[in-house]
Amino acid sequence: MLHVVKRDGREVQFDSIKITNAIRGAADEIAFNLKESEIIELTQKVLERIEDLDKQQLSVEEIQNIVEDKLLENGHKPIGVAYSNYRRERNKIREIKSDLMKA
Repeated sequence: MLHVVKRDGREVQFDSIKITNAIRGAADEIAFNLKESEIIELTQKVLERIEDLDKQQLSVEEIQNIVEDKLLENGHKPIGVAYSNYRRERNKIREIKSDLMKA
């Protein structure tokens, strides 16, 4: 059974639906009409890559890197860019919150 190591160190059970939702969300963000079958196919490619790693646990960042790579590798550059931009924005927000908590 695969576990995901969250940014705060907690381990949770892997949930492939989150990958599907992230791909759908990135496509929706740029109003890209991605068919449900394409979303499922991309999710499957991500899952295959994760299985190839043969690990018991992965970090959130590792999984996100795989999703981004698969989007770009499979001809979905605009969605991959939107996904990457969202990740960067969320990281900035986390850093700001962290700085505020330290202050």
